[in-house]
Amino acid sequence: EAGTAGAELFQAALAKVMASPALAVLQAEQVDAAGRVIAQSRYSTRELVAVERAMAESADRMAEGRSFGVSGRHVAAALARHDAAIRRAGGQGLSEEQRQAVAHITGRERIAAVVGLAGAGKSTMLAAAREAWAAQGYRVHGAALAGKAAEGLEESAGIASRTLASWERGWARGFDQLGPKDVLVIDEAGMVGSRQLSRFIQAADAAGAKIVLVGDPEQLQPIGPGAAFRAVAERAGFVELEEIRRQRDGWQRAASVDFGRHRTAEGLAAYAERGAIRFEDTGEAARAAIVRDVTADMAARPEGTRLVLAHRNADVRGLNEAIRAVRQDRGELAGEFVYQTSEGARAFAAGDRVLFRENNRVLGVKNGMLGTVEQVRDGHLTIRLDSAAGPGQGRAVAVSMADYAAVDHGYATTIHKAQGATVDRAYVLASGTMDRHLTYVAMTRHRDGVLLYAGRDEFSDLAALSGRLSRSQAKETTLDYDQAAYAERRGIDARGMRSEIVVPEAARVARQRGMFDGLKLGGGAVRGAVPVPVPV
Repeated sequence: EAGTAGAELFQAALAKVMASPALAVLQAEQVDAAGRVIAQSRYSTRELVAVERAMAESADRMAEGRSFGVSGRHVAAALARHDAAIRRAGGQGLSEEQRQAVAHITGRERIAAVVGLAGAGKSTMLAAAREAWAAQGYRVHGAALAGKAAEGLEESAGIASRTLASWERGWARGFDQLGPKDVLVIDEAGMVGSRQLSRFIQAADAAGAKIVLVGDPEQLQPIGPGAAFRAVAERAGFVELEEIRRQRDGWQRAASVDFGRHRTAEGLAAYAERGAIRFEDTGEAARAAIVRDVTADMAARPEGTRLVLAHRNADVRGLNEAIRAVRQDRGELAGEFVYQTSEGARAFAAGDRVLFRENNRVLGVKNGMLGTVEQVRDGHLTIRLDSAAGPGQGRAVAVSMADYAAVDHGYATTIHKAQGATVDRAYVLASGTMDRHLTYVAMTRHRDGVLLYAGRDEFSDLAALSGRLSRSQAKETTLDYDQAAYAERRGIDARGMRSEIVVPEAARVARQRGMFDGLKLGGGAVRGAVPVPVPV
């Protein structure tokens, strides 16, 4: 009875949604001569269609603009200086891809995009571009969805950066307005949803400014609707960075390319062949293996950098507690204090690893930053932030728990907080909630090595692991449903297009069974639903 009542409630709710005047039909259901469904109906809202249309119109207008050129001598000088600095540090210098990317984004157009695989040297390229823009007299600003990503852009590329939310708060108060001499670089743009990215593109368009989008649409997907970065990059044109520079071994760089090009199974196979995928009987045993290996690495290489990664918060919490317990047993965490944090009661001692969970301008910390506790006392922590030199090698931060309680243990963290991070070694717990995007991020954070741990109670073998971790959760935009233009940009046959956004099977079955009292799902005749053309 409960099941029947639930089904009736679902059908009533779905009928109400399908009858809403806010609904827009992007694509009607298509059937073949035998009556088989060959293309599902696609729907969105009129509001989102308008948002993405406005974004597209601004992007098209900015792509046609020709007011932001940089002198060739400034570009050449910046490239020469950065190439020499890399070589003095023992590197191979700037790659041809990086040089082309700098030339692309310092071009005259008012919008530009760079699609870069994880570890392909986007930050180094942006540092050279910043110098060229500054030499030409432009003001260069940075932005990112997450505070840690903004901090990373500032540290690695020298571009003063803030979160997107901070920029919008400033605009609302009348501050920090863009002008025709401003260049705004948005890093990790693939994580930004359509509504927010549309606001930034339209603001730059109205101000006569230039906007540069940098990211990878295959990494973590936006929380909100739309794959705005991918859609804008396809319209405005983009340059790609595919030469991986993060991993030291050639086979690992090749595996990173596989992960970034939808070949998750091939990337996992490369690590499995070299013993870097560890199967245990259970998930609990897999977590115990991570704890054993990580604590051994901490003892052997205290100066090294490492990340323990999991997707589920419960797994992160368990790993943090278990790693810390081993350190306590070794006598490494004496004299602890218990604090009330935003995550509940937490004990900290000198030497503990700490994760900051909220941005704080006074302390100069960002959500996702890591550090090492130097001193504990009643109500206060002194924490030494991580830096490029190693864990706990940055500046010291004095934290009053009465004023800032958003701290937690930092031995393990979520994959979401790790995007953009680079460490010597990574330890990853596989879970059935992961997809190809999370797998790509988790398996490309390291320079030297990564180990992936899985329980056979969740993954019977490598094939099962690869199948689960290869699932796509890629998002689309309403702009994709001007099919001819979309197919032309993608270089594919529009007749063979297949979206990853589908109307649930339950809805199709309900329609077939006449559950919607006259509503017609997918013929373009849904009562109240308005087909909305999406312009190129």
